[in-house]
Amino acid sequence: MKKKPSHHSKAIITIVTNNYFHQALILGKTIQRFEKKTDFIIFVVGYQPEESCYEECEFEIIDAKMLNPEEWERFLFQYKGLSVCCALKPKALHHMLHHYEKVIYLDSDIKLFDHFEEAWNQLDHVDFSLTPQRNAAPSVVAPIISATMLRMSGIFNAGYVGAKANASSFLDWWWGKTNYNCLVDDYIIGIYLDQIYLNDAVGRVDRLGILKHCGYNVAWWNVDQRKIIRPRNHYLVNDRSLIFFHFSCFSFFLKNIKNFHWLKGRFGKLYFELYTNYIGELSYHKNRLNIQAYSYDHFKDGTPISYEWREYMRRDIPELKDVVCPFDLVETERQEIENIMKKRPEFFQPNKKREVNDWRNSELVYTRALNKSDSYIRFLEKTIRERGYFKKKEEL
Repeated sequence: MKKKPSHHSKAIITIVTNNYFHQALILGKTIQRFEKKTDFIIFVVGYQPEESCYEECEFEIIDAKMLNPEEWERFLFQYKGLSVCCALKPKALHHMLHHYEKVIYLDSDIKLFDHFEEAWNQLDHVDFSLTPQRNAAPSVVAPIISATMLRMSGIFNAGYVGAKANASSFLDWWWGKTNYNCLVDDYIIGIYLDQIYLNDAVGRVDRLGILKHCGYNVAWWNVDQRKIIRPRNHYLVNDRSLIFFHFSCFSFFLKNIKNFHWLKGRFGKLYFELYTNYIGELSYHKNRLNIQAYSYDHFKDGTPISYEWREYMRRDIPELKDVVCPFDLVETERQEIENIMKKRPEFFQPNKKREVNDWRNSELVYTRALNKSDSYIRFLEKTIRERGYFKKKEEL
């Protein structure tokens, strides 16, 4: 664990898997530029202190294992890396509030472009601070995203969360949800990662602040409401300073040149410029730091962990109840459990009678097994095709 001495009363934190450490580093450099009186802490999932990429880091690094040490391997096994990081947000915030008066969490795919003055000032008067996905009534924001789907992901965006100690009870409740129900795959039934649970903050937090400054959390899902201009090398959003940009789904634009053309044509030249600059920085730091692959996507023998196996653990099937480290399961043990699960076809099928079974979170029996990818964009494309949103009227 790499620590730096704390000199301030406020901190900004992020959580990353080890293979995305370069993202956190870019975020940290912009925080260092604009928030000189704020500590920046990086929680790393899969942290190996001997890896060279951490040697030159000027920020505090904490092994994320300390947030859930008792069931760390079982917790990791049930999720892919994105879900792990999202699920740990309430735990990380709760932990850091023992050391700081005010703490802000930011997703690692964010860059600051100005000071956080409004955010810190708001936390002087509230206990919990959130940013809405959008500041006006929903509309169609992209060819593949409908207003209904956008609302299903929650009122607030979990890329930014500000908290003080009095929010601890809500953070505990939030962790109770994300510990087992933090899946991108459950978008179809209205649960998208850790985000949908923030809706409950409206009723559970007495002093809730909603940060509606249009320069905070600018992203592709609110681009139609936030016009970016750049006079004299300073970005403005609706004539207010751009505070931070959220580069969510940047990997979608890395896949091929067609996606880049789509970005420029749909969102405009300045959005295209922001994304291309960011992706260039990512590429530079990833190569420079020799970032290693995420170490929890495979069993110890190298076999990739399928969606079904993650669900076996998440739903706590009896056959895995006493397994402390599921990554150690060998092929013969896995085959035996798979043979047992083949006799339970209802596990991954719609339960029309809604019968209650003995597995954890039985109300989620409608969760769908998406083996190919749980990418946000790809999943939505798949859902749209299946539901026929773009079919002509005569075809319906």
